Amino acid sequence: MALTGQGNSGTAKGVGVQLLYNGSPLTLNSRLLLKQSAGGQETLPLTARYFQTLTSVESGSANASATLNLTYQ
Repeated sequence: MALTGQGNSGTAKGVGVQLLYNGSPLTLNSRLLLKQSAGGQETLPLTARYFQTLTSVESGSANASATLNLTYQ
């Protein structure tokens, strides 16, 4: 996932953000089938991490945002 302001002065270069589900990288804009709920409270093991996208990295701001759409069936 691209950084907010990528390519602008002051934004880090050579860095992106990767979303993970249960430690495995997610494919953006794709569906993820979750387990059937046993009822009660559920936890989704979603995390994000920075990752290197170019051979060299330049310091700067490294922010990103994502939208998560949930469909309950």
